[in-house]
Amino acid sequence: MFEKIHRPSECLNTFRGLGCTAEPVSDRKRRRGHAQLAGKRKPLGCHARGQRGTRARQKCPPIHHAAILPASHPLGKRADARYNQPVFTLHPQLQADCHVLGRLAGGHLLLHRNAAVMWFILVPETDAVDLLDLSEAQLNQSLADCRAVSAYLKTERQYPKVNFGALGNLVPQLHLHIVGRTPDDACWPQPVWGNLPEGPTYTDAELNTLRTQLIKHCGLRPAD
Repeated sequence: MFEKIHRPSECLNTFRGLGCTAEPVSDRKRRRGHAQLAGKRKPLGCHARGQRGTRARQKCPPIHHAAILPASHPLGKRADARYNQPVFTLHPQLQADCHVLGRLAGGHLLLHRNAAVMWFILVPETDAVDLLDLSEAQLNQSLADCRAVSAYLKTERQYPKVNFGALGNLVPQLHLHIVGRTPDDACWPQPVWGNLPEGPTYTDAELNTLRTQLIKHCGLRPAD
């Protein structure tokens, strides 16, 4: 009845000429495929088309950045280097020969155990070997303390002469000698180093009196 039709448009015209309203199967499938494909499409980015054809801006999901934490110090190690500083210690020979009276601003104040002369020794806290190797600030403070001790010997103890020296030939730790001298002491006019004979020792009461006077005259503080 029908002749063979090759093109979809000719088929549609033939159907319409016969009063048919149905679309050919091939056209229906094509339209249905386009509709399904259009329904699966998603809006690009963070925008979507609204009901009235306008683009409604949507908030993008927040981006969570990984927290960057500062590197911690290894276990068992201190962040502050001050905790690792070596503890200052007196040379064993100074400990054997002297009483530790206390501290001044420039160092530790010692008193020689031989009471034949009043012999003070100031030991700055330093690794320097010689007095002139100290920094300017530490040198000035050490000399100021020695001057205060010398003034104490002359005003409070009535010594007419004070010997001052920094030898260190036998004891390498830097220490400063402040020695009260009188013309009638045991080794006058020779220096005390290597010439002072054994003499009396200080009593506890004499040591306490010395500390009390040095607190007043020189700002002595208790030893650590």
